[in-house]
Amino acid sequence: MTGEASAETRDWAELPRDALTTIYVKLGLAGTLVGGVHVCRSWRRAAAHEPTLIRGGDDGLLLSLAENLSSLRILRLISCYSMSNEGFVEAIQKFTLLEELEISLCKNILAEAIEAVGKACPHLKHFRLSNDRFYCFEDEHSNNQEAQGISEMHELRSLQLFGNNLNNQGLTSILDNCPHLEFLDIRHCFNVNMDAALQAKCARIETLRLPDDSTAEYEFPVKSPIRYCSNFTHYDECEEHWAIRKFEEYENDYLDDEFYPPEDEDLLEVEEPSPCLEEEIPEDEESMMLDYYAMLDENGLV
Repeated sequence: MTGEASAETRDWAELPRDALTTIYVKLGLAGTLVGGVHVCRSWRRAAAHEPTLIRGGDDGLLLSLAENLSSLRILRLISCYSMSNEGFVEAIQKFTLLEELEISLCKNILAEAIEAVGKACPHLKHFRLSNDRFYCFEDEHSNNQEAQGISEMHELRSLQLFGNNLNNQGLTSILDNCPHLEFLDIRHCFNVNMDAALQAKCARIETLRLPDDSTAEYEFPVKSPIRYCSNFTHYDECEEHWAIRKFEEYENDYLDDEFYPPEDEDLLEVEEPSPCLEEEIPEDEESMMLDYYAMLDENGLV
């Protein structure tokens, strides 16, 4: 052969979809943000369809993703404790093509944000909202705020609400406004009472998981439910809470290494919760109770 061999050129945009997807998996979220979304249309399309997982992210990361990849189809947010409700609402407005969204263990993303999702993402087909435990304050309005937002997701095919406090009214609204639902998971949603009316509405759903169904295959930790009565006259605690309270009663003795149990009490046995009191607790004591349990939750004690 005479002369120099002609340089071979390759059009990377013509790579098969599977190959592009494999490359994006290896790039990760950071690589997608700083490089992948700035190349040709085929690469941007691959980035948009590849599931994007943000674990432990904050507002800045989500907003950056919204600015650079607004055509994203699949987004999963897990344990994003530093992400604010306001930041999420601002970012979600740009993900108008989103088809699948997961929000798991993101305690700062509130009902207003779920309502924003329902309005901003008309193509959403799969939605997952998972909490680590069920809380109930028996407030009809707040119980169904998230359900109200979900009822705006008219194209939903699958919905998982784990540990949500919606009640029959909220679930009825979802079923009436999401006619394409094929999969519904409401495990640990203990405000829902599957009466005859709800059973009839759920008859069309192919896969249905009810509040008391097993959580054996659930991938996140499942904590015991907490229930408050509306007048806060009674608090149903799990054994863990009673053990913590019992320790606190004798905390100083423990710290001084001079703990002697009272003769008439066996601290190795957890005592049963007392029955519901007749009189209401004053408002200032109610506030103290709420602040105390919130503190326990923030410090991982519940």
